[in-house]
Amino acid sequence: NMNIAFGLSLPSNILYPLIIIVLVLLLIFLVIAYKKKDFWLITWLGLIIVGALGNLIDRLTHGAVIDMVEVPFWSVFNLADSFIVVGSLLLIYIVWKAW
Repeated sequence: NMNIAFGLSLPSNILYPLIIIVLVLLLIFLVIAYKKKDFWLITWLGLIIVGALGNLIDRLTHGAVIDMVEVPFWSVFNLADSFIVVGSLLLIYIVWKAW
């Protein structure tokens, strides 16, 4: 998969790794800032970080993200994508519940 989420694309492939690196560094900063304050928040941020790093490794080694799970009538994705989606949804739930 040469694109980003949901088939969206950027004008330059060099932007993908840069964006991922900046976002992962931001998420790591959040994990450090909230360390020991909320186990579930750290867990969900960790899922997102691991998924983003998995996709970054694919992009750097293969030039694209390798999708290997195909769900009929849905989409093709990989485990890293699942980590990002699940972590993001649970993070949204935690923020919504706290608000």
